[in-house]
Amino acid sequence: MATFTPAWSLGVRDARSFAALALILPCACVFDSDRRATTDVTAAVASSFVFRGQTMTDRPVAQGTLAVNLPAKSGGTTSFRAFGNLDLDDDTGRAWMDSGHAGEFTQVELSVAHTERIGDFDVSAGLLQYTWPNGETFPFEPFPNTAEAFARIGTEVLGLLPAVTVH
Repeated sequence: MATFTPAWSLGVRDARSFAALALILPCACVFDSDRRATTDVTAAVASSFVFRGQTMTDRPVAQGTLAVNLPAKSGGTTSFRAFGNLDLDDDTGRAWMDSGHAGEFTQVELSVAHTERIGDFDVSAGLLQYTWPNGETFPFEPFPNTAEAFARIGTEVLGLLPAVTVH
């Protein structure tokens, strides 16, 4: 009998993140069928990959983002976003990640956020999931997958868009 081994599996922390997501979505996702959803797709080639000030790969990478933005009846928007970082070279240089992953995604981010305009302020809240497919093989210590909630508030001031975000 053949067995199926998934390429990835959900840990306890991941399962909790998705359970929280399942509880939040029904509250925020009452979509407005009179307005169209939008999709944003971006692709870039970068000379390195830096995550929160840490050089993860010091060689060329390809990065892509797909976002789907669904209008809510409240006037706000719920956004679903996926980001991927793809190593283009087997050698990561002087960096945190281990070498040998050319052509592989070395980081994937999934997020969901809901944004509302309240008076003069844009207010957002959501969840982020950071996945490191090779996190167990990092040279210094394992780099675990993580999930976090965030909230953001911002407004326009003199043509600028300052904001405060708390994770």
